[in-house]
Amino acid sequence: MTPGISTGLLALAMTADAAFPLKDTGKVCVADLGSNSLKIEIGEIHRGSYVQHHLSKKVVGVGDDMSATGRISEPKLAEIGRVLEGFAKKCRRHGAKRRLAVATAAYREAANGSAVVGLAKERGFQLEVASAERESQLAYLASTLGKPGQAVLDAGSRTVELVTRDEAGAFRFTEHPLGYRVSYRGFFEGAVTFSAAAARYREELAEKLPDASLLRGKAELFGLEIGKPARFLRGKGPVHGVRITQ
Repeated sequence: MTPGISTGLLALAMTADAAFPLKDTGKVCVADLGSNSLKIEIGEIHRGSYVQHHLSKKVVGVGDDMSATGRISEPKLAEIGRVLEGFAKKCRRHGAKRRLAVATAAYREAANGSAVVGLAKERGFQLEVASAERESQLAYLASTLGKPGQAVLDAGSRTVELVTRDEAGAFRFTEHPLGYRVSYRGFFEGAVTFSAAAARYREELAEKLPDASLLRGKAELFGLEIGKPARFLRGKGPVHGVRITQ
């Protein structure tokens, strides 16, 4: 299991059917609007490898709004605007002229999720509210740089996606509403004991495990948003880009 190259989606600089190896991109500024946090990443593809120049994030908790009301609140939209303004300044500071953005699960589920498109445009970002399929494709591209025959686990706060890509370039994916915040609230927050909550959670996972069959036989498993469990497996130390085997 290998933690992915980044939690940002620099793969937006490519098309979904990008060939491998990849062409040089120059510096690209990418905002990743997740259900729990907003991230900014500045990087480039150079001679077939990924070079990261900056990565930072801000916890906003959009998914909490969406779960409670089905909408993103006005104060939360204002906060998103302020965060994106800060991101735009970082793009200028690093000399990245191309600004791209992707919004994931909470934004496509919220009744007013499309409002973020205008907020992003005002700050120079070309924003895509990604479908579940598109989000899985981008997670794969960001983790593997498009190389076929790999497997990717993208563990977000609302959903978990498993995705692979065959030698012909076709993607296969599954999506489950078992992200870390959804799972915490659904199984652990109101539980009497941790063991009881863990047992319920394992039962739910067991029902989904057959879907993981599409990961079998792959050369490597790349993980996005798995820093904490990866640190647990290693005991301590950095995990970004580290290969874990057993």
